[in-house]
Amino acid sequence: YAFPILKQEQVPATIFLVTDMIGSNQKFWPERLSTLLSLLSKLDNVNLQAKELRWLLELAPNLKSELSHLDNEITSQIIQKAKRHTDIQIHKVLDESFSHLKTSESSSPSLMSWEQVFEMDESGLVDFGSHTCNHIRLNESTSLEQVNDEVGRSKYMLQDKLKRPINIFCYPNGDYSEASYNKVKEEYQLAVTTASGWNDSKSDLIKLKRISIHQGNSNTQTKFLAQISGWL
Repeated sequence: YAFPILKQEQVPATIFLVTDMIGSNQKFWPERLSTLLSLLSKLDNVNLQAKELRWLLELAPNLKSELSHLDNEITSQIIQKAKRHTDIQIHKVLDESFSHLKTSESSSPSLMSWEQVFEMDESGLVDFGSHTCNHIRLNESTSLEQVNDEVGRSKYMLQDKLKRPINIFCYPNGDYSEASYNKVKEEYQLAVTTASGWNDSKSDLIKLKRISIHQGNSNTQTKFLAQISGWL
């Protein structure tokens, strides 16, 4: 959606790719959880005490009543609470929940294809970096073996596909441990977190800050300028 606008305005951009998900119908778990909650809100007399759904009550004890007025804020709060578990654990219980409800998720690709990556790359406007292989959060719960795979293999896959060096990285969810920081530092020249703010000459190039821009905080010129100036 953004690429035609980038070309029209000749604005450069950087996209961080989750290599093993490119061109697949895999979904990020927050998207899957949001879909599950939306589905439950439309069902009558859903039994949240069923063992395949009970985990949701651990995240939201009042979920039964909240489903009647489910909105983005409630969904966002539940997603934030789910982050106390590992990505693998969350995908597992989501698989069990969808299976229990005898409902299949959308099979259409949610991420771009390699053909689209190549088209953007050839434009000269879009640069690419790694965002791991499977969007695994690289915190203390992630094994060193998995860190090495997610950080290293994603880089070499992109280099093989794009035929050029890949030197930039983005931490999934902004999470990193000492081990993942060191691995990223070994493989890349710079990396970005989700910490908000400006960077200066003393900033750690492997823990760069960023400023989040989205519809809610930049849909007027005043809001946009306030956001990038650091006032919001």
